[in-house]
Amino acid sequence: EIVRLEMEGNEFQSEIPKIIHQQWKDDDVPKKFWKYREQWFKYFPKGEYEYKLWTDTSARELIVEHYPWFLPTFDGYNHNINRVDATRYFILYHYGGIYADLDYEPLMNFYDYFPHNMVSVIGSPYVWNEKTQNALMSSPQYDPFWVDTFNQLIKNAEKKGANILEVSGPILIDQSMDRSRQPVYVLPCENFQRVPIGEYDQTLRSTVVEREITFRLKPFNGKHCGLYSDDRCHFGKHHNTCSYVRKNGSIL
Repeated sequence: EIVRLEMEGNEFQSEIPKIIHQQWKDDDVPKKFWKYREQWFKYFPKGEYEYKLWTDTSARELIVEHYPWFLPTFDGYNHNINRVDATRYFILYHYGGIYADLDYEPLMNFYDYFPHNMVSVIGSPYVWNEKTQNALMSSPQYDPFWVDTFNQLIKNAEKKGANILEVSGPILIDQSMDRSRQPVYVLPCENFQRVPIGEYDQTLRSTVVEREITFRLKPFNGKHCGLYSDDRCHFGKHHNTCSYVRKNGSIL
């Protein structure tokens, strides 16, 4: 595969660098996310941890400088959220560390819960959509799982009728895990990803209604991730604001 040939010479490092990666379109992070970032600074203090805020500009620069073979796919995406999703995989491959959405709030320092010799992703409580999510991930530098993910990115970008979750999001991660020989650890949703039932002030009303109604009506096949309001064994909260959806329901 072309991607695998491009990656030859990059040496896998069996540790999780203490780097926190986050993304926004520019340097002006909306105030609604500030309180969650403060929690990162509290539990993952500066000095011990490095923080990198990736913008649309710096994300594209990473691809141009280090992964130009992916640029036609990157620039060809119909939605910016696809570029945002894809970039986080390249970031974790290139630098290693921890990736977290801006609406992910740590409730403690959970660095030691990440295995240091493989990628980690969070288990999804939304069993009707996907098995995992990409809102919180950790990775050693140059983990080979991402090479398989890059191949999946190219394949899914060419797939007609694929939705955004499959083009570059959680469904793509599920597919990569199914097809890769590389190990990936799934962080338990009970600890890292409970459904934010009852949280109405940060998310579009249409998203809240869909989440709350679907959550109550869909079968769970025995999976239960715990109550969002119960902080016992609750290491972090994904507020799931769906910031990639505009007020009119269209996708950024």
